[in-house]
Amino acid sequence: ITNEHAVGAELPGGRERRVDPERIREGGKREQARTAAEVRQPADPRSLDTIPARATAQVPGHQEYLVARAVERAQHLLDADVPGVVPVVELQKSHGRTDRDARTGGQGIICRPPAEPGMSISNDPHEPQFGLGKSLLFSVVLLLLVLGSAELALRTWAFFFREEIQRYDASAGTFELVPGEHRTALGRVRINPDGFVGDPLEPPGPDLWRVVAVGDSCTFGGGNEVDTYPALLEKLLAEKAPHERIEVVNAGISGLNSELARRRLESRVPELRPDVVTIYIGWNDLMKFDPLAQGERSRFAGVARAIDELWITKSLRKLLFYYLRPSMREPATGPESLTGRFAGFSPTVFEKELRAMIADVRAMNARPVVMTLPTVVRPEMSVADLERAGVVFPYFPSAYAVGDFLDLLGAYNRSIRRVAAEEGVALVDLEKRFDALDDPTPYFYDTMHTNSKGMAIIANEVAATLEREGLAGPPANAARAQ
Repeated sequence: ITNEHAVGAELPGGRERRVDPERIREGGKREQARTAAEVRQPADPRSLDTIPARATAQVPGHQEYLVARAVERAQHLLDADVPGVVPVVELQKSHGRTDRDARTGGQGIICRPPAEPGMSISNDPHEPQFGLGKSLLFSVVLLLLVLGSAELALRTWAFFFREEIQRYDASAGTFELVPGEHRTALGRVRINPDGFVGDPLEPPGPDLWRVVAVGDSCTFGGGNEVDTYPALLEKLLAEKAPHERIEVVNAGISGLNSELARRRLESRVPELRPDVVTIYIGWNDLMKFDPLAQGERSRFAGVARAIDELWITKSLRKLLFYYLRPSMREPATGPESLTGRFAGFSPTVFEKELRAMIADVRAMNARPVVMTLPTVVRPEMSVADLERAGVVFPYFPSAYAVGDFLDLLGAYNRSIRRVAAEEGVALVDLEKRFDALDDPTPYFYDTMHTNSKGMAIIANEVAATLEREGLAGPPANAARAQ
């Protein structure tokens, strides 16, 4: 019986029952003795003199007096068919008898208030009850377990089952190519026993001039030995030095960001003993990492980067921004699409990785060459132009506009140029070369991936830069070319 029905409760006729606290203290023992005598006698379940054994067993000390007085109110509620007031004998049908029931012969009444909407009331007095704090903690732990399991499942799929051509190398912390012949959406791909695109590597020797091309899908291309820029570059260099042994190794893997590319560079390239390493990287940083996770302006940049690294985040971002967003609204175009939100942005995480790769290449006694990022997007493009060019925007909301996207790309390319100048390394300015074209659309598949015509332009630009820097072949040939 709750205090709600004992203290200040309204009785029939508008009367109000009140309990004198002083009387409770003075008459507590007398009432307990009288109550004990009454509950030993069987009684009618609707009697005013019956004290419910279940209730008295749960109320310690002087509060039993309060319980005894409240029985009168409970009887009135029972007579009036108030919801939530039931005889003990009815509850025994579903809950069985207890020792306390036996003391009253199974008689008595229980008064309980009706449950509020969305609230459950247990009839078991021994059932443990959890407070709000424990319930929230349990919910958080359960949610973390579910998310952790989902992250583990996604990583397992991405690392080992997403593509048969690549798998995750846990020791290197990056992806590697699986030797053998594979069929992909872009056609047949042949990976040599060393884990690189194309034919087996040339045997090492002092007469071999080896260029290693590190990058993502823009370097990997279709994964063939015909129209990727490394394959075309090798042909160009060989034509200019037909008597020299020159090899260009395609070390690109689709999907690599600057961090994964650095790890691949550190784990697989030193054994090749390269003379030159070209670094064409950055698109997966720009497209898949929110600028908040790449800059230093926010103190939460590290947290944002960690969240972006989760495969749950990557999957949700691709679902929302790659598949769903284009069907929901169009990207902003025209002059109003440039908001200036990236005017002071600098991709510091990407820049740090680029500097580390330059240092790694120099530690191999090789010469690094870095490249800016070209795109098919132009400021004057309409929505129809973007669709015809297959333009895909970054997987976050802040760059879903032509002007803002080009502003963000400009920040990355400014960073690449600045690093090249400060580190004193050769630069292939692909952005400037493709911007000079009247119409870049025939040279791209989509936002950043070039087709065979675009690959030919890249190969020619790299070859010209290597010649200018004296890196087109062994020193003697380079001297003759100059």
